[in-house]
Amino acid sequence: VQNTINEELAKAKTELSKADIGHWDRAATAAAIVIEADPKHPEALGIFAEARLASALANGIDYNAKVSQGRATITKGLEGSIAGPNMLRAQALNAITQGIGERALELLKPQVPPDSKDPSLLLYMGWAYTVGSDTASATKMFDAAIANGSDYLKVCALYGRGQAKLEQADLEGASTDFKAVLAIDKEHIGAQVGTAAAPTATTSRPRVTALHPRCARAIRHRPAPCR
Repeated sequence: VQNTINEELAKAKTELSKADIGHWDRAATAAAIVIEADPKHPEALGIFAEARLASALANGIDYNAKVSQGRATITKGLEGSIAGPNMLRAQALNAITQGIGERALELLKPQVPPDSKDPSLLLYMGWAYTVGSDTASATKMFDAAIANGSDYLKVCALYGRGQAKLEQADLEGASTDFKAVLAIDKEHIGAQVGTAAAPTATTSRPRVTALHPRCARAIRHRPAPCR
């Protein structure tokens, strides 16, 4: 059993550090195996909750189920007085799903030094500033995530920055970012909608309204999913 715990925990950590579209889900799967063997394993509980909530926010697939699982795991962790960086990140992501940017930033800022090069944390910060309606700070975080990220994390940050620029009525900048997303992923629904919306958005707090159902919860309450 201990070998399984060690192997799957190592796998969960490795997957969480990756950048492709499925890495959060794979991290959660590995962490779940550890939790099955040791229901109170503090690190696995934190990784599982963070990965589930990040995946929900990033792509919107099975959003309600993933958020529910993440929240239940946070509750379990708090009941067991479990802390740690992953559990704190999970709590921050949960605050983002609830539209409470201030609480998310309170939890994330101690983990993100000014010179941070962690693209996941920078992306999380961008999301937190987005739901807190501080689009200028969100843009800075997305800039840093783009500079340090790759693969799907970079797509998420580009898309987030495009949304932030659209909110700031920087239509040219928003259009450029959405097109950059489409150059990487031509099937990206949110970027397709954003590209169409940017030329017609008004300067009075522009918003994307014609969202694909997967992206529909998006801009008012939380960052739009990256797909």
